Order: sequence, then C-alpha cells, then structure tokens
Amino acid sequence: MPDLREALVAGLPEVVHSPGALVRNRLTRKMPSTPTFAEQREADRRTTVSPRVSEMRECAGHHVQPRLFRPVDGETLCPAWRCADAEAGVAPAIDAAVRGGAAARELLHARRAGAAA
Repeated sequence: MPDLREALVAGLPEVVHSPGALVRNRLTRKMPSTPTFAEQREADRRTTVSPRVSEMRECAGHHVQPRLFRPVDGETLCPAWRCADAEAGVAPAIDAAVRGGAAARELLHARRAGAAA
C-alpha cells in the first residue's frame, strides 16, 4: 500500500484542474506491479507474529461453551465470571450494612428516650 500511495503522490503538479483525470492518468501510468503469489506469501511470513491464542486460558467458571480470556495476573476466571461473583458477594454485605444501620438507630433512639425521661 505505501508503494501505491508513493506512486500516486510523487511529483504532483502545483495546480490540478481535473482531480479525477489526474488520478486515472497516474493509476494507468504509475501503477506499481502486482506482487506474485510467492512474494505475497513471503511478505505474510515476515509479518506473522506469535499466535495470540497461546497467551489465553480457558475460564474455570461454568459456561455453556468454553470461554477463553487473557489473564493479567494468573486469574482462572474470565472477567464476566469475576464480575458475577463480585455482584453475588455484594448483596449479603448490603443486607448486613442495612441491619447494622437499623440496630444503631434503635440504640440511639433508645438512649435519647432514656435521657429524656
């Protein structure tokens, strides 16, 4: 792609009266040669990186299908499963906080009532 861009923009005139005609002319005159299949395969081999799947791990949670995720710090559960676990643990904590707040209010009201009497 850089070859095509270079061929089209190299030596542009100062004033362009018909951009379409200029592009058509440059595409017919300056089009770089099409690489052969062997050249394309060689270019693909040079740009190939290690498979990203090799860095992934299967989630230890119960999913309908196996779910792969990329662990950051040795996790065994995918982010969705960790969020579901965290949300499940929040409800009992909220209930405990509400009960504790209610008990504290009752004690304060009882102390005020005893002090007023």
